[in-house]
Amino acid sequence: MPSESFYLSSIVKKLGEEIKVDVCSLYTLNHAGNQLRLVATSGLSQSVLGVSMSVKQGLTGAVARTRRSLPVKIRAPTPIIIIFKVPVRKNTRAIWAYH
Repeated sequence: MPSESFYLSSIVKKLGEEIKVDVCSLYTLNHAGNQLRLVATSGLSQSVLGVSMSVKQGLTGAVARTRRSLPVKIRAPTPIIIIFKVPVRKNTRAIWAYH
């Protein structure tokens, strides 16, 4: 029987293909509502799975805090971006989601 991570990875990959983005990732929000954990991704190195971040950090944190999507223009400078040292193609389009 396939694992939960297999199903989550399959869903994220299919979603990314459907909405035509280069990177699609799924984060879970802890019960306290202050930490996100990357549980599935398509377009990023699988070595980043399990990375945690505060909801006070980055675009993903802003989406989790406000429970609203954020329009993002490619190459638009923004002070809430956090750079993770992971291999991602330059000028990619991405969607961030949380569960």
